[in-house]
Amino acid sequence: MGKGANELLPLSKGDVLVVNMCFQSIESGIVNPFEIEKYSIKGVNIYNCENLHAKIYLFHDKAIICSANISENSQSNLIEAGVFVDEKSTINDISKYIDSICIEEITQGYIDLCKEKYNEPKNKGKIRGKQLIEKPAIILSRLWLINVRPALFKEEEDIILSRNKTLYKRKLQSPQNSIADIRFGASSSFIKNVREGDLVIRIFNQNKKTTVSEPMRVLGIDNGRKVNLKGHRNMFLRLEELRNIKGKKLDKF
Repeated sequence: MGKGANELLPLSKGDVLVVNMCFQSIESGIVNPFEIEKYSIKGVNIYNCENLHAKIYLFHDKAIICSANISENSQSNLIEAGVFVDEKSTINDISKYIDSICIEEITQGYIDLCKEKYNEPKNKGKIRGKQLIEKPAIILSRLWLINVRPALFKEEEDIILSRNKTLYKRKLQSPQNSIADIRFGASSSFIKNVREGDLVIRIFNQNKKTTVSEPMRVLGIDNGRKVNLKGHRNMFLRLEELRNIKGKKLDKF
């Protein structure tokens, strides 16, 4: 329930609101107690449920179960999804569920205490009223296929690769995984376009044998050593290599 919640979800006297209004939510700015106070003044019955994470909106004989919070961030910046429900027995079950968590009523005294502890969220968004807001595009990891062959790195390159090794180890999704490094020339169009979080399938050629790896996640890209007088540098792609990774033969892939 962020800033502007009363405009995003207008509630009236006798309506019920259950919200996670623990001190952690207040201090982190997730729940705005000043918005909660406005609901209270209107006569909304407000209850605290400290470990609540569900987002359920019940309107008489209809309901929406979804991921969206009552916040400008959900309205403007995030990709949300939900299910519309109007089947009678399901509506009855939802009503009983909401009744079951209406236990700890929020008083004005508690609201005042929360107002003292409240911190504005760091990334504050502007409330844009009722204007139509275009949702952002869904961001997905891109998948690349690259052809590689074995190569020996120079001592200078090994030193360069060791500098950020600790940083990339922290990015590993599993401590059992390792870091794989692939060298590219400065003019490679791929290395200019690949980004952290993308997935890479490596087609590996050695001794006239071709194997294909499982997708590996890109941890980052590092500048290598200078390769000419113009100051051009080769580049290193840093990948998360799965433990005991097994390549497949190209025809099986």
